[in-house]
Amino acid sequence: MNKTVSLPRKQTGFTLLEVLIASVLGLIVIAGIIALLTDSRSTYRVQESISELQENGRFGLLILKKNLQQAGWKDPGPLETEIGTLPEHVLLDGATLEGGAAAANDSIKVTFNGTADCTNTAVADGVVENTFSVVGTNLVCTGKAGGAQTVLENVDSLQFLYGIDNDNDGSANFYAEAGSITRDTVHEVVSVRIGLLLSSSGTPADEQSRSFQVLNESAITFTDKKLRRLYTTTVMLPNKPKQI
Repeated sequence: MNKTVSLPRKQTGFTLLEVLIASVLGLIVIAGIIALLTDSRSTYRVQESISELQENGRFGLLILKKNLQQAGWKDPGPLETEIGTLPEHVLLDGATLEGGAAAANDSIKVTFNGTADCTNTAVADGVVENTFSVVGTNLVCTGKAGGAQTVLENVDSLQFLYGIDNDNDGSANFYAEAGSITRDTVHEVVSVRIGLLLSSSGTPADEQSRSFQVLNESAITFTDKKLRRLYTTTVMLPNKPKQI
């Protein structure tokens, strides 16, 4: 009987061409994963900055609106039958100012009856005076005693316009800058229009240069690639003085 002998099969490895193809495919996959992670990280930073801007914008307008709505309020006291108003609600004593050029910021000073100013400092005479201005890039509130409290950071522009009611019907006939208001006409201010331009704390996006016009100021162009948002609102002043 013939016996068949099986010889072992010849072992062979990958060819150089196969190794090169596998290496290229691996690099392509790795590059795709890196690009995906980079895009995801960039998207996260952008979304985080947008949320930051929205939160800061809401908070900044809320603080300004609250103070403006209180402006001129006078505690009626136990013997008075109706709520009165102080002689002035917006103080023209050098603190309520028109900044001037497009890049210059406005400031505003309001007064009302209360026990403490925006720095939580007690006021002995019961009259609060809060001044809002921009120092550097921070929105700052300065109290009557001179103490200051940072309200908001990354402020590029803060502008105010004043609604003038010159026919005493309770509605603004036009809006004017602080420089055109005098002590003889301050009682005609029935509303304040706010323009607040904020920027992100970092540079999360490769934004091209953008221009923003804040209220009636000339447009400002930025090239630092930061995200920015412009917030505007108009606040009615319910406690405007009837006369000065």
